[in-house]
Amino acid sequence: MSGAPNPCRRQSLPASATVSPVIDPAEFERLKAEVIYLRGVVDRLSTKVESLTGTVLQISTSATALQRQPTLVSVEPRIGLPDKWNGVDGRPDGLLATLDMLFECQPTKYATARAKVAMLTSLLSGQAQEWAAALFNNKSGACNDYALFVEELKKTFVPPSSEVEVESQLLHLRQGNRPVCHFASQFRTLAANGAPSD
Repeated sequence: MSGAPNPCRRQSLPASATVSPVIDPAEFERLKAEVIYLRGVVDRLSTKVESLTGTVLQISTSATALQRQPTLVSVEPRIGLPDKWNGVDGRPDGLLATLDMLFECQPTKYATARAKVAMLTSLLSGQAQEWAAALFNNKSGACNDYALFVEELKKTFVPPSSEVEVESQLLHLRQGNRPVCHFASQFRTLAANGAPSD
């Protein structure tokens, strides 16, 4: 019995022999497809990383260039200030119109209502200045609201009859011997002064 092979006994393979595992062909195809898919994902991610790296370099270069440039400061135009108004002679219309232009052209300098009121107050004299000082000393709310301050100024120093006076001047306005341009200029000025306020 010693010469016959034993079917229950394992035979050892030589060390150089390799054993191939048995793989189901369907499972192999599924794994192959998954590897191909993952390779595509990696390629797309690699492309995106390259693109983002390029963008970061461009932004970095631009930021460095901007830091090297001198900062440009916006220069607001200078506007000549009108004469002071005393509250007695004439009307404040020219003064207020000039200030409106100043505030529009220099918005950063006159960003608050209080700054606008301070500028207007600095251009008042006589009775008008005393009136403004009284408002300030009494901590009136008008000192923090430019439109209200102007309204109070007009109520105090511009009589309501001045509108009737302007209408009367318009009705009696005649050209006479003066040039048409002078007549038209006076008419437009009176018409603008008599126009109702918003």
